[in-house]
Amino acid sequence: MAQYDNTNKGALWKKTAKSGLEYISGKVNVEGTDYNISMFTNDKQGNEARPDFNIVMEPTDGPNSYNANNNAPAQNDNSGGGKDELSIEDLPF
Repeated sequence: MAQYDNTNKGALWKKTAKSGLEYISGKVNVEGTDYNISMFTNDKQGNEARPDFNIVMEPTDGPNSYNANNNAPAQNDNSGGGKDELSIEDLPF
């Protein structure tokens, strides 16, 4: 039986932080490297030129990963579980 190739694929889950902020997070594999990814609705504040969503993506391992600095939900498996103490202020942009 051939091993499943997860290259250039991913999965996302809808989540709600304790603060009530709704977001989507999960994992994606790009060219063989796994990344944690989170997507947040952007509050356009009357400016239609702003994007509808902001995306944060970091490698799953290494010193700049979400898991290492706790900037976004940890995704250690494909269950979609993670930390729920997330606020819009945690975004790096």
